[in-house]
Amino acid sequence: MTNRLSRFLWGQDADDDLRRAVEAAAPATSANVEALARAMLADDRARAGVGAFYAWWLGTGDIVVGRKDPALFPEDGPALRQAMADEPRAFGSYVTLDGDHSYRTLMTAPFSFINEPLARVYQVARVMGATLQKTALDPQQRAGS
Repeated sequence: MTNRLSRFLWGQDADDDLRRAVEAAAPATSANVEALARAMLADDRARAGVGAFYAWWLGTGDIVVGRKDPALFPEDGPALRQAMADEPRAFGSYVTLDGDHSYRTLMTAPFSFINEPLARVYQVARVMGATLQKTALDPQQRAGS
């Protein structure tokens, strides 16, 4: 159970610290397992597992491979494709771990995590650099509703 939970929530095998914590707590009840899972979600390592869930759920793995016709899509390239794959990971992890944890927010939030290549596609002028940044988007154009 420890490794399954660790792989799911952290995207990696359980480390010695987690194994010791599980042995000490002996999570025999659903309440104990819930407490352990909540503690694991509070750990920074949960971002990898939660992000991987959103990548799997949305099937974004194929985004980074392939190529669009440059005459039709001049903005296409490795930086944009990587940002497109990383955006749902960052957004989903934020809503799940830092935000209001709401399905409604996942579907209707008027913000996302974008960088300069995505900002050009989304026509948002104020985002610079390669790092994804939480950015307000025009809810009339970008929020699901």
